[in-house]
Order: sequence, then structure tokens, then C-alpha cells
Amino acid sequence: MAKETEGAARRFQGLEAWGTGELLETWGRAMDATIARRSQRAVLGLKGLSTAPAEAARAQSRGNLRTALSALSSQDKGGPCPR
Repeated sequence: MAKETEGAARRFQGLEAWGTGELLETWGRAMDATIARRSQRAVLGLKGLSTAPAEAARAQSRGNLRTALSALSSQDKGGPCPR
């Protein structure tokens, strides 16, 4: 039980140190960006314009993020860093 509590404390340490207002503000900005993207897609769709280039750029950046996270995960486990 003590190990579980200690593990939970480590996972949420950043959230405890971070003020609730800052957490909500950051979450709110992410939600605002999502809403803005959806609105942009809707407007472009109504005008008959394609959002494919923007979608492709976002997909590529998500792929780069996955690669970076994978590299960090491998380093944490003591494995080789993928390139």
C-alpha cells in the first residue's frame, strides 16, 4: 500500500505543485485551439476549400512527437535510442 501511495504521489507531484488556475488555463487554451481548428475546418468546408495540407502537417507533427516520446521511453528503460 505504501508503494502504491508513493507512486501515485510521484505521478501527481507536478499537478500538486502546479496551481489549479494554471492547470485550467492551460487546459482551456488547448480546448480553444481545438475549437478554432474545428471552426476553421467547417468554414473551409462550406467554401469548398480543402483542409488536406493543414491536416497533413498536423499528422506529420504528431508522428514526430510519437518518435520523440518513444526515444524518451527507450532511454528510461535503458535501451537504445531509436532514430
